[in-house]
Amino acid sequence: MALKFDEICIDAHDATALGAWWAEVLGWPHDVDDDGDVVLHAPPGAGVNWIF
Repeated sequence: MALKFDEICIDAHDATALGAWWAEVLGWPHDVDDDGDVVLHAPPGAGVNWIF
């Protein structure tokens, strides 16, 4: 049985600011979901999405 990550969740005091900063650094697109979480979308082959 293999383990496969679907996403990485990072807890942050200011998720919007930290998520936007990482999106800028990595050059990944991001958006805010219905729960207010910032989701960075990894390009194909770059790994999994990050959620703040």
